[in-house]
Amino acid sequence: GHKEVADAAVEATCTEAGLTKGSHCSRCKTVLVKQKTVAALGHEWDKGTITKEPTLTETGMKTYTCTRCEALREKTVAKLTVKTGNSYTTGTWKVKVTNDGTSGTGTVTIVGSVTKKSSLKSLEIPKTVKLGDKSFRVTAIGKNAWKDYTKLTDVTIGKYVTSIESGAFYNCSALTKVTIGSGLTKIGNKAFMKCSKLKTLTIKSKKLMSVGSNAVASIYKKAQICVPSSCVKSYGKLFTEKTGFTKNMIVKKY
Repeated sequence: GHKEVADAAVEATCTEAGLTKGSHCSRCKTVLVKQKTVAALGHEWDKGTITKEPTLTETGMKTYTCTRCEALREKTVAKLTVKTGNSYTTGTWKVKVTNDGTSGTGTVTIVGSVTKKSSLKSLEIPKTVKLGDKSFRVTAIGKNAWKDYTKLTDVTIGKYVTSIESGAFYNCSALTKVTIGSGLTKIGNKAFMKCSKLKTLTIKSKKLMSVGSNAVASIYKKAQICVPSSCVKSYGKLFTEKTGFTKNMIVKKY
């Protein structure tokens, strides 16, 4: 008669098939209980983890781990796309997109910079910034963007900026000179309030329509607001006592 010997089962793995338990005769090798193939289990992936964040210029990476065998697989994450309302950092600037047009019509508000308050002394707001491979016009300076930057001494603002929002340069106590480009239409509330050393505010725009409450309150007591010659009279009416303008200050042509 046969002398039965057990054939051990082989557990299937994620990538290799297994076998059921069987047996055979140790004398004549006759198979008494045939082993059956058990299909490979296949990987069971987790939800994945971002291992490289995507940017506007580079793809990212997401890594998945098999919960059974700990094998890894990677998947490319698409580059970020510019969308209206989203905020980004580009170079030294922090910006918020106000129009995501990419054919030269895109616009952003600059809401600040990555430079520390303690080291920023001079600031030049550019006409445009790059997001990915597209240029966006800088059309506004955001609320409280450089509030309390007490080392800042001079500011130049690009020609596409139409609006300086409230508190944008509030309490920049070392600021002495500001030059604003030709596109400005609005200066917000408290925009330059408590810039106690601000002696010269030059506005090249002929389009200014409004100056907010306390916009120039507590700046240098004999500050000069220099404007195009054709705007001296009309801008003189915009800088009223409500804006913080005092009798010792002057609106003059530059």
